[in-house]
Amino acid sequence: MKKTLLLITFILGCIPLLLGNNCGLNQRMSPEEFREKQQSFMAKEAGLTKKEASAFFPVFFELQEKKASLNRKAHLVFKRGENVALTEKDYKILLDELQDIRSKQMELESVYYKKFVEILSYEKLYKLQQAETTFHRQLLRGVHRKGRGRQ
Repeated sequence: MKKTLLLITFILGCIPLLLGNNCGLNQRMSPEEFREKQQSFMAKEAGLTKKEASAFFPVFFELQEKKASLNRKAHLVFKRGENVALTEKDYKILLDELQDIRSKQMELESVYYKKFVEILSYEKLYKLQQAETTFHRQLLRGVHRKGRGRQ
């Protein structure tokens, strides 16, 4: 009886490990942890030297902060659009604001592209873009897998 109870306890204890839950140890990453993991992954995938990474990533993260600020503004515009009593004129104003935000994002991308090519070769910039996309895909896959276990 004790052996059976011990075996059942052991099996139940292993289920979270098999599901990848890590017994509740998967907490949200802090922004600093996210940046560190992103920087490490991207630098490795693109083959950056320490000197290249130390020159590139401060500029890269500066751009990311500015883009995040614009994304927050766009989110607020979308929230204002959730009001069901809007007129066509109100929707036009919202869409004009969103278009303005998108234009600012494109300007930012263009300005920072010029900064990036002064720091790194085109090849390494291309590899960094690939690495950034891969990093985000892997991150989303991990979130998706964790979400399936909660259903």
